[in-house]
Amino acid sequence: KEIKLELDISENNEIPAIKIGRLAIDKKYSKKGLGSHILRNILLSILNLSKTKVGLRFVTVDAYATALNFYVKKNNFSSRKSDTETLKKIDKIKKQNPNRSFILYLDLKDTFIVPSFRRNLAYVSSLDKFGYYYSFE
Repeated sequence: KEIKLELDISENNEIPAIKIGRLAIDKKYSKKGLGSHILRNILLSILNLSKTKVGLRFVTVDAYATALNFYVKKNNFSSRKSDTETLKKIDKIKKQNPNRSFILYLDLKDTFIVPSFRRNLAYVSSLDKFGYYYSFE
């Protein structure tokens, strides 16, 4: 039986989430897609759990400033609204304090397993970006 992800989301509500601890790849293997591959496998497991066993809505990470692109641009995580102004200065922050962390999140309601896609996960925002049509009927 599938667990429904119907929640009233607002700034003040507590929402069920799971946090991924530190995820790192040895520098000699970086920029080869290994980190994204590992993260996708973790997310597939979490997504399966959220639909069948545990009522989860979000996946969160505390990302170092130097890892923001990895999570946000490559893996569709979002930043908190309260960090919007600070993140406009991310290049400066990366130089001055590369280990400063930011809370990022992925909404599982907008994440689907699509076996025909090369990466097995599809995000609503990515489908929009690439011009795909989707329906939730």
